[in-house]
Amino acid sequence: MSNLDLGISWVLIYVGASGIDNTTGRETDGAYQSILNPVRYRSYRILITSKQGPLSDSVSYSEVKLFGRYIRGSIPTSGSSSLLSVIVSSAEPIWNTTVGGDSMVAVSGNIGYGTYYPGLPPSNLFDDSIITRYVTRGNSYNGTNAIAGLDTGFYVAVADCEAVLTEFSIAPERSQPTRDPITVTVEGSNGGDLTKGSNWNAVYNGATGLLTIANRSAEGQQQTITQPGSYLYYRFLVTSKRTISDYVSYTEVKLYGYHG
Repeated sequence: MSNLDLGISWVLIYVGASGIDNTTGRETDGAYQSILNPVRYRSYRILITSKQGPLSDSVSYSEVKLFGRYIRGSIPTSGSSSLLSVIVSSAEPIWNTTVGGDSMVAVSGNIGYGTYYPGLPPSNLFDDSIITRYVTRGNSYNGTNAIAGLDTGFYVAVADCEAVLTEFSIAPERSQPTRDPITVTVEGSNGGDLTKGSNWNAVYNGATGLLTIANRSAEGQQQTITQPGSYLYYRFLVTSKRTISDYVSYTEVKLYGYHG
């Protein structure tokens, strides 16, 4: 059961009309209803307490629009960036993608171009576990070679509102050093069709921090973003790996920054 299923998790902010009455045009929005709410929340719950006619078989409506404003933090002083929350379910596996270019969605499969290993998707990168992995093949159909796993990666949404990414770290798969991603590109986007390269802006091109990692049960060294901007989504692409391998794999990605 989610905490959102519990009534104690909710705070009442409005009781009143929906803005729909007998005079409302049937192909237009109802009248705007004002909410005197000075507090920010991540989730909102709307419940129907009455309906138009005394008898009907259902309650139905076609659109709900929420209007408001984001409340963002101030720009922090140096060294005050914190771990950013991401929407884990938004992590999308991609392949055959280069910085600034269109991306292709990867699929689960034991072999074949554009596959990630079954049960090992990019959502594993954000579960706070170095046991689970993201294992991806890219432009290699099968076997061990120099291109397996290159030009693969993922994109993911940060929680709340746009975030300025200032650092990141990547943790390696403990028993497979040949699969380590050594360099990556990072891009940011504020929406639109996320498969289109035109919706992404480059913010980083460089090392992952895994080249000389000594402890394979720990994160690699944090890497600093050199061209930060405020974005809702971030895309990571692997541009090189340690050596010839059958896949590229890694276990965790942590994003550090602040909401701009």
